[in-house]
Amino acid sequence: MTRNAMIATIYIVLTLVPPLNTLSYLAIQFRVSEALLVLAWFRKDYVIGLVIGTFIANFFGPLGGAFSVLDAVLGSLVSFLALHIMIRTKPRWVGLLAPIVLNALYLAILLPFALSVEPTAFIGFAFTSGISVALGEAAVLVLLGLPMVLLIESQPRLLQMMKGGTH
Repeated sequence: MTRNAMIATIYIVLTLVPPLNTLSYLAIQFRVSEALLVLAWFRKDYVIGLVIGTFIANFFGPLGGAFSVLDAVLGSLVSFLALHIMIRTKPRWVGLLAPIVLNALYLAILLPFALSVEPTAFIGFAFTSGISVALGEAAVLVLLGLPMVLLIESQPRLLQMMKGGTH
Protein backbone atom coordinates (compact mmCIF):
# COMPACT_ATOMS: atom_id res chain seq x y z
CA MET A 1 0.00 0.00 0.00
CA THR A 2 2.83 2.39 0.84
CA ARG A 3 4.50 1.78 -2.53
CA ASN A 4 1.28 2.55 -4.36
CA ALA A 5 0.84 5.74 -2.33
CA MET A 6 4.37 6.77 -3.31
CA ILE A 7 3.79 5.95 -6.99
CA ALA A 8 0.50 7.87 -7.01
CA THR A 9 2.16 10.85 -5.31
CA ILE A 10 5.09 10.92 -7.74
CA TYR A 11 2.67 10.64 -10.68
CA ILE A 12 0.60 13.55 -9.34
CA VAL A 13 3.64 15.75 -8.67
CA LEU A 14 5.15 15.08 -12.09
CA THR A 15 1.82 16.01 -13.68
CA LEU A 16 0.70 19.03 -11.64
CA VAL A 17 3.89 20.86 -10.62
CA PRO A 18 5.08 23.73 -12.83
CA PRO A 19 6.58 23.75 -15.40
CA LEU A 20 5.66 20.10 -16.11
CA ASN A 21 1.95 20.89 -15.78
CA THR A 22 2.08 22.96 -18.97
CA LEU A 23 3.08 19.81 -20.87
CA SER A 24 0.65 17.45 -19.14
CA TYR A 25 -2.74 18.37 -20.54
CA LEU A 26 -4.85 19.13 -23.61
CA ALA A 27 -4.02 18.37 -27.23
CA ILE A 28 -0.24 18.69 -27.06
CA GLN A 29 0.99 16.43 -24.28
CA PHE A 30 4.35 15.31 -23.01
CA ARG A 31 3.11 14.00 -19.65
CA VAL A 32 6.37 13.04 -17.95
CA SER A 33 4.47 11.10 -15.28
CA GLU A 34 3.37 8.56 -17.91
CA ALA A 35 6.93 7.21 -17.89
CA LEU A 36 5.98 5.61 -14.56
CA LEU A 37 3.60 3.23 -16.36
CA VAL A 38 6.53 0.88 -16.95
CA LEU A 39 6.71 0.24 -13.20
CA ALA A 40 3.70 -2.05 -13.60
CA TRP A 41 6.03 -4.50 -15.38
CA PHE A 42 7.82 -5.07 -12.08
CA ARG A 43 4.69 -5.54 -9.95
CA LYS A 44 1.17 -5.74 -11.30
CA ASP A 45 -0.26 -4.15 -8.17
CA TYR A 46 1.54 -0.90 -9.04
CA VAL A 47 -1.39 -0.39 -11.40
CA ILE A 48 -3.34 0.76 -8.34
CA GLY A 49 -0.98 3.66 -7.61
CA LEU A 50 -0.77 4.61 -11.27
CA VAL A 51 -4.56 4.70 -11.68
CA ILE A 52 -5.05 6.68 -8.46
CA GLY A 53 -2.37 9.12 -9.60
CA THR A 54 -4.10 9.49 -12.95
CA PHE A 55 -7.47 10.08 -11.30
CA ILE A 56 -6.19 12.84 -9.01
CA ALA A 57 -4.03 14.49 -11.69
CA ASN A 58 -6.94 14.54 -14.15
CA PHE A 59 -9.36 15.80 -11.49
CA PHE A 60 -7.16 18.86 -10.96
CA GLY A 61 -6.54 19.36 -14.69
CA PRO A 62 -7.35 22.49 -16.67
CA LEU A 63 -10.66 21.31 -18.15
CA GLY A 64 -12.54 22.38 -15.05
CA GLY A 65 -15.97 21.51 -13.72
CA ALA A 66 -17.80 18.50 -15.05
CA PHE A 67 -15.14 17.79 -17.68
CA SER A 68 -12.44 17.43 -15.01
CA VAL A 69 -14.61 14.95 -13.13
CA LEU A 70 -15.38 13.12 -16.37
CA ASP A 71 -11.69 13.08 -17.30
CA ALA A 72 -10.74 11.82 -13.85
CA VAL A 73 -13.16 8.90 -14.11
CA LEU A 74 -12.82 8.03 -17.81
CA GLY A 75 -9.09 8.77 -17.98
CA SER A 76 -8.48 6.46 -15.03
CA LEU A 77 -10.51 3.71 -16.69
CA VAL A 78 -8.54 4.15 -19.91
CA SER A 79 -5.29 4.00 -17.93
CA PHE A 80 -6.43 0.86 -16.13
CA LEU A 81 -7.32 -0.83 -19.41
CA ALA A 82 -4.05 0.29 -21.05
CA LEU A 83 -1.99 -0.99 -18.11
CA HIS A 84 -3.92 -4.26 -18.06
CA ILE A 85 -3.10 -4.82 -21.73
CA MET A 86 0.46 -3.49 -21.41
CA ILE A 87 1.58 -5.83 -18.64
CA ARG A 88 0.19 -8.88 -20.41
CA THR A 89 1.66 -8.20 -23.86
CA LYS A 90 4.93 -9.71 -25.04
CA PRO A 91 7.37 -8.44 -26.08
CA ARG A 92 7.11 -5.63 -23.58
CA TRP A 93 7.81 -2.85 -26.05
CA VAL A 94 4.74 -3.93 -28.03
CA GLY A 95 2.72 -3.56 -24.83
CA LEU A 96 3.62 0.12 -24.83
CA LEU A 97 1.27 0.53 -27.77
CA ALA A 98 -1.71 0.09 -25.42
CA PRO A 99 -1.31 3.38 -23.51
CA ILE A 100 -0.21 5.17 -26.68
CA VAL A 101 -3.23 4.12 -28.73
CA LEU A 102 -5.86 4.17 -25.97
CA ASN A 103 -4.87 7.61 -24.62
CA ALA A 104 -4.79 9.01 -28.15
CA LEU A 105 -8.25 7.66 -28.96
CA TYR A 106 -9.72 8.74 -25.64
CA LEU A 107 -8.42 12.31 -25.85
CA ALA A 108 -9.28 12.61 -29.54
CA ILE A 109 -12.89 11.99 -28.49
CA LEU A 110 -12.96 13.99 -25.23
CA LEU A 111 -11.03 17.14 -26.12
CA PRO A 112 -13.20 18.46 -28.97
CA PHE A 113 -16.23 18.32 -26.65
CA ALA A 114 -14.38 19.70 -23.61
CA LEU A 115 -12.93 22.59 -25.61
CA SER A 116 -16.17 23.36 -27.49
CA VAL A 117 -14.61 22.89 -30.91
CA GLU A 118 -16.80 24.12 -33.76
CA PRO A 119 -18.58 21.32 -35.61
CA THR A 120 -16.80 22.22 -38.86
CA ALA A 121 -13.40 21.72 -37.20
CA PHE A 122 -14.35 18.74 -35.00
CA ILE A 123 -12.93 15.90 -37.14
CA GLY A 124 -9.70 17.72 -37.94
CA PHE A 125 -9.17 18.74 -34.33
CA ALA A 126 -9.91 15.21 -33.09
CA PHE A 127 -7.49 13.71 -35.61
CA THR A 128 -4.64 16.14 -34.88
CA SER A 129 -5.22 15.85 -31.12
CA GLY A 130 -5.07 12.07 -31.31
CA ILE A 131 -1.86 12.13 -33.35
CA SER A 132 -0.29 14.71 -31.04
CA VAL A 133 -1.20 12.78 -27.88
CA ALA A 134 0.07 9.52 -29.40
CA LEU A 135 3.40 11.11 -30.34
CA GLY A 136 3.83 12.66 -26.88
CA GLU A 137 2.90 9.42 -25.11
CA ALA A 138 5.26 7.42 -27.32
CA ALA A 139 8.08 9.88 -26.70
CA VAL A 140 7.65 9.75 -22.93
CA LEU A 141 7.45 5.98 -22.79
CA VAL A 142 10.39 5.40 -25.15
CA LEU A 143 12.67 8.25 -24.06
CA LEU A 144 11.97 8.13 -20.31
CA GLY A 145 10.12 4.91 -19.47
CA LEU A 146 12.30 2.38 -21.27
CA PRO A 147 15.59 3.85 -19.96
CA MET A 148 14.08 3.71 -16.45
CA VAL A 149 13.38 -0.01 -16.99
CA LEU A 150 16.95 -0.58 -18.17
CA LEU A 151 18.31 1.30 -15.17
CA ILE A 152 16.18 -0.68 -12.70
CA GLU A 153 17.04 -4.00 -14.33
CA SER A 154 20.77 -3.19 -14.35
CA GLN A 155 20.82 -2.61 -10.59
CA PRO A 156 20.09 -5.86 -8.68
CA ARG A 157 19.20 -4.13 -5.39
CA LEU A 158 16.91 -1.66 -7.11
CA LEU A 159 15.29 -4.46 -9.09
CA GLN A 160 14.71 -6.44 -5.90
CA MET A 161 13.20 -3.37 -4.24
CA MET A 162 10.89 -2.70 -7.19
CA LYS A 163 9.70 -6.29 -7.16
CA GLY A 164 8.84 -6.05 -3.48
CA GLY A 165 12.01 -7.10 -1.69
CA THR A 166 12.99 -5.30 1.47
CA HIS A 167 16.70 -4.86 0.85
